[in-house]
Amino acid sequence: MAARLKVFTWSDGFHAHTVATTSRTKALKAWGVNRDLFKDAIAREITAGADYDRAMAEPGVVIERGESIDRGKITALRLPPKTAKTTARKPQAPKGPDPDDVRRVERLKDDLASLEKAHGQERDELDASIGALEKKRRDLERDYARKRTGLKRKLAEAERRLR
Repeated sequence: MAARLKVFTWSDGFHAHTVATTSRTKALKAWGVNRDLFKDAIAREITAGADYDRAMAEPGVVIERGESIDRGKITALRLPPKTAKTTARKPQAPKGPDPDDVRRVERLKDDLASLEKAHGQERDELDASIGALEKKRRDLERDYARKRTGLKRKLAEAERRLR
């Protein structure tokens, strides 16, 4: 017993694509779609209408009706007939990377190396400046402590004389 025909449709916003076939899988194949449009609720089964009637008149043929382009125009998209012979295609050798892309990668690597070198030099200069400032601060604190100690000793001696 032959499977019962069903009519499936989906829209890309420009055209409605409708086909009469026995399964969702065959509908997706007729539309040339690899994604499950039924799972995403983009495609659905229909049971009436002009697209339904046209698809049932030509099972397996995708019917395309214009929605926002060629509004109302209905076209049957004929697939090329299947041939018993299939021509074997010679496998193409893998294409290498684009020379422009290779140059761009090399240029970016050079830019990165230059940036890292400049950053290292600036950091070394800052470290040297920080070292010099830390030495200056140590010298300042040492001189302050020495002078303060001397002044405190003189103050204590002067206060002792007042008594």
